[in-house]
Amino acid sequence: MIIVGELINSSRKVIAEAISAQDAETIQKVASDQFIAGAEYIDVNAGTFAEQETQHLTWLTETVQSAIDAPCALDSPDPKALEAALKVHRGTAMINSISLEKKRFDSLLPLIVTTWPGIHTMCGLSNISYGLPGRKFLNRTFMVMAITKGLDGAIINPLDKKMKAAIIAAEALAGRDNYCMNFLKAFRAGELG
Repeated sequence: MIIVGELINSSRKVIAEAISAQDAETIQKVASDQFIAGAEYIDVNAGTFAEQETQHLTWLTETVQSAIDAPCALDSPDPKALEAALKVHRGTAMINSISLEKKRFDSLLPLIVTTWPGIHTMCGLSNISYGLPGRKFLNRTFMVMAITKGLDGAIINPLDKKMKAAIIAAEALAGRDNYCMNFLKAFRAGELG
C-alpha cells in the first residue's frame, strides 16, 4: 500500500495560515511527522489561494523537500501550477488527481511523464466521507473494503494510528502481506492495539 500524507492542504486553517505567513517551520513539521508515520509521498495543496496557487505550490514543494527526503504528490487542477512545481521538485513527483474534463485532461496529460508499474488504483480516501459524521470510522471501513478490492494506494492522514492498523490487518487478510510479516512486525511493536 502506497501511503500519501494528506495534511498539507490549504483547506486546513493551520496550513493556510502557514502558507500565508511563509512559515516553513510549520510546513516542515507537518511533512516530517507524516513521513515518520510512514507516508511515502507528501501531498501539497495550495488550492484555496487561486491567484497565488502557482507561487505557493512551488514554495510548498521546495519547503517540504528541504526538510525530508521524500517525493511530493502535487495536488492542483491547474497545469501552470503543476508545471512550476515539477520544475523545482527533486526526483519523481506524483500528480494528485486528474479529471476527465476535456480541457483539464488535455492540458494536464502532457505534464505526466511517470509511469507507475504495478499501480492501478489510488484514492483520496477522506473524500468519501466529506460532510458526514463519524468520518474517521467511515474512512477506516472504506479503506478495508477498498483493499479487499485491490486498492494500491491512498491519500490519508498517516498519523491516524487506527487507520494504519486497519490497513496492516486488511493487507494481511487479503493476502497482500507475504507471510504476514508487516502484521507481525506491527503487532510486536504494539501498533495494532
